[in-house]
Amino acid sequence: EQLWLIGLALILVGFAAGVAYRMFFAGPGIACIVIALSRRPASDAITTSRPLRVLSLLGEYSYGMYLAHVMSIGIALQFVPETADPLHVYVAMLGVGLAAGIAAGMLDVALYRRLKSWIDSRSLSKSGPAKVLLPTSG
Repeated sequence: EQLWLIGLALILVGFAAGVAYRMFFAGPGIACIVIALSRRPASDAITTSRPLRVLSLLGEYSYGMYLAHVMSIGIALQFVPETADPLHVYVAMLGVGLAAGIAAGMLDVALYRRLKSWIDSRSLSKSGPAKVLLPTSG
């Protein structure tokens, strides 16, 4: 049950061994971590642990983040003066992309939940098997 620790060790060995070995060790290391996490029983740890809750929310918002971050960064860059410090611009654009992505993700999750509950409330399967009507010829 310490598979995640083996994965972490493989990743660290890869980084310590040099650039040529990073990918060689990182792939199996990450695979070990993913397998270890997928084998964990479901628990309330996600709702009680703040870091896990944040990661869970970012996972829920990931599609909204994927859709919104590039557009929001592109819009925000239109207002950045040419004399701005590149490091400040970089950090600001990370913030802009993250904020817009989280907002879009929150909207996406809220719309999904409302639409799903609306569809579930009108589902034919709740009232019994669906009747299939086939057109008759003649």
